[in-house]
Order: sequence, then C-alpha cells, then structure tokens
Amino acid sequence: MDMKSVAVFGLGYVGLPLAKLAKSKGYRVLGVDISEAAVKKAKTEGVEATTDGVSAAKGVDVIVVCVPTPIDEAYMPNLGPVKSACETIARGLGKGKLVIVESTINPGVMEEVVKPILEKTGLKAGKDFHLAHCPERIDPGNSKYGVHNLPRVVGG
Repeated sequence: MDMKSVAVFGLGYVGLPLAKLAKSKGYRVLGVDISEAAVKKAKTEGVEATTDGVSAAKGVDVIVVCVPTPIDEAYMPNLGPVKSACETIARGLGKGKLVIVESTINPGVMEEVVKPILEKTGLKAGKDFHLAHCPERIDPGNSKYGVHNLPRVVGG
C-alpha cells in the first residue's frame, strides 16, 4: 500500500500538530475542520486546509479523525463530532483508503458506531478499505513527549 496523501479531520491541539508532522515527513496533507478560524490558523502554519471534508476524503489515501469527544454533565462522551466526521468521510470514501480514528472513544465505538457509518457506502472494512484506532495521547506542555516521539498503540 503506497500511502502518500493524508487528510486530518479536526485541526485542534491534536490534529494540527499531526498534520504539520505528516507534512514534514513528505506527505501531501490536507487539514479539514468545520471551523473557518481553525482552517485559517492551519493555513497560517503552512498546512493546506479546507471545510470541504467530502472533497478532502475523496482526494487522499489516508484519513485521520482527530475531532473532539467532549463529555456531558454525566461524564458521558458526546460522539456527535465523531459521527459527523465519519458521515462526511463516508461520502468521500473509496476503495483502498485507510481511516484512522484518533479521537478519544470508548471500547466498542469503532465496531458499533464508526464501522457501520462507513459501511453504509456498501464498502466493507478490511476488504474494500482499512480501519484502525490509534487513541491520541497528547499531553499539552509535556516537554519530553510530543506528537513526534510519543509511544502509541494502534488497533486495526
């Protein structure tokens, strides 16, 4: 699999540094965010960015989801941003693509939420496209570990 282009959905404290790192490693990177301000900030930091997630998903090999998962007053995660990003990605999903979810999600969300949304396209995970979860572990302000050297766990 020759993956040369990446779309990073969510240009916050996880997504923007990841987009910049991927660009520095030679990938063609497209940042995606629903916020015009986040898109503008990414552009000022040298990352090509857009609010058009469907076109972004269509035009890349790898899609990384770094959208927030805020908690509600009962400390339950709000999966709305993850669902919304996946619904957008599904509209641009094609054979051979790799979708990686970095958003903080609880066990079962990949199988019970993300995969079914993406498979509504008729494409099947593991056969037509690849699906992985790599939980973000960014610790803002940590001088020892950053996006470039943080030990990671990936499940696919």
